[in-house]
Amino acid sequence: MHRLDLPGPQHYLGARQPWDDAHGLTLRALGQGLEMLHRQYGFDLLHSFFLFPMGFVGGLTARKLGLPHLATVVGDDLNRFMYSPEKTAALMLALDSARAVVFLSREMQQTASCLADLGGRGRVILNSVAMPRRAWRPHRGNRPWRLGCAGKFKWSKGLPYLAAALRRHPPGPPWELEVAGSLGAEDQAALQSLGGQARVLPPLPPQEVTAWLLSLDALVLPSLSEGCPNLLMEAMACGLPCVATRVGAVPELMTDNVSGLLVPWAAPQALGLALGRLRSQPDLALSLGKQARRAMRVFTPEVERGQWQDLYRELLGL
Repeated sequence: MHRLDLPGPQHYLGARQPWDDAHGLTLRALGQGLEMLHRQYGFDLLHSFFLFPMGFVGGLTARKLGLPHLATVVGDDLNRFMYSPEKTAALMLALDSARAVVFLSREMQQTASCLADLGGRGRVILNSVAMPRRAWRPHRGNRPWRLGCAGKFKWSKGLPYLAAALRRHPPGPPWELEVAGSLGAEDQAALQSLGGQARVLPPLPPQEVTAWLLSLDALVLPSLSEGCPNLLMEAMACGLPCVATRVGAVPELMTDNVSGLLVPWAAPQALGLALGRLRSQPDLALSLGKQARRAMRVFTPEVERGQWQDLYRELLGL
């Protein structure tokens, strides 16, 4: 493992040419760092994660060195940058330079085909999940129905749409929402509109996620954009009933009305009605949770590791 210490603005205190900028100089230093490492270790393959900036730098450097380039499109990097004119060329180069491009969902692959002709180079490798020993069970007693949502919240997580759904179509009294993660101003304002029924928790350590999921009555994923959401996979592996939007790999993980409830993104009414179904139909919730846990059994770490190993062997001619 190597960490490249990239230069910051303090390294460029001298005179610059009019076309120099700190961002471009930093990317150049990153490419030069990769070349220096290759000179020392003799790489057989460059594998980049995220199309920008690493896919761009890795792809350009691989072309320069005559090496195969494997690009992996993860998270929101494609949807986030494809409408930025100044970054479109970088995304296209990252895709065009790759011997193979791995996506976390078929939706991502279809989106990338708007920028580049992938031919037979596109692959989809979904994330994996460890199956917890304990399975979710309905909670008894008079406590409120607890709905959970968690993540690294940004515009693409859709929290304001969830708040709108709960205001307009509450799932039925009593209920409460627990949101775990760091929130921006817009998300905080959206949750404040729900009054005391919304509670914000700090980001959960990985070792506490399963216990938190098992304490809920349902999980909601209101995202506008996703890759292959680990939180949803963990919740489904627990057998927790889930409502999620049709984004990223979600339709590949969950079958509507079988292992969860799928709704359009940015559709508060549909989201609210789906949550109401889970709240008012406990038998449905239990059935969805059981089927979700069963569906996740095929997404094992061994299967994911084998898919990556097969791809490496193919690209390296092993």
